[in-house]
Amino acid sequence: FLLIWQIGIQKKIIYPKVIFPLILFWLIGFFSLVLSGNFNGIFYLLRFILYSLSFYLGFLLIKNGQVGLPKIFNLTIAVCVILAILGFVQLIIFPDLEFLKDVGYDPHKGRLASTFLDPNFIGVILNIGLVLSFFQFINSRKRVYLFILGILFIGLILTFSRSAYLMFITQILIIGIFKQKKILIVSLGILILLYFIFPKFTERVQGGINIDKSASERLI
Repeated sequence: FLLIWQIGIQKKIIYPKVIFPLILFWLIGFFSLVLSGNFNGIFYLLRFILYSLSFYLGFLLIKNGQVGLPKIFNLTIAVCVILAILGFVQLIIFPDLEFLKDVGYDPHKGRLASTFLDPNFIGVILNIGLVLSFFQFINSRKRVYLFILGILFIGLILTFSRSAYLMFITQILIIGIFKQKKILIVSLGILILLYFIFPKFTERVQGGINIDKSASERLI
């Protein structure tokens, strides 16, 4: 309805420049299906297009003054905190998710999975919350964001997800190099400390360096 109003009624087309590489990615995805002659993945592409269009809708809402970016950030952070807390509850009540293997889920044990029932997916969400909370703290200097950072970071560590750890380190490197070098030093210091005192954390990190069964299956 928003697109119909914006394009069909107001006849006012505004868009961010980042939309062009996004459209290019859609086209590459489509032509890869054409060249392969196998259209089994077409619904994945359509789903990705719909998801990425939600970014454009968000851009329109902000551009038209319907909602402010800080409000979107805070709402996103709130969702991330709620998911982290639900993850702590899941870890206490259902630490062993092996019983879900029969219905197609991975048999995670002793890992924070939250309502996603998957440590890797919730790890991505917690990482997004960490970045947004950090920038909100930098802009406002409100201590509540430090508390939120602590909750999300603990949740992230308890996912024991190597991909989530890699995403976190990548974010820290980017922020540290271009914004806050102190954050880079402190974060890497904490990670090194966890590596030496937290056996399961050490095991997961070493598994990321040494190609184990899970990693080799992904490569194949």
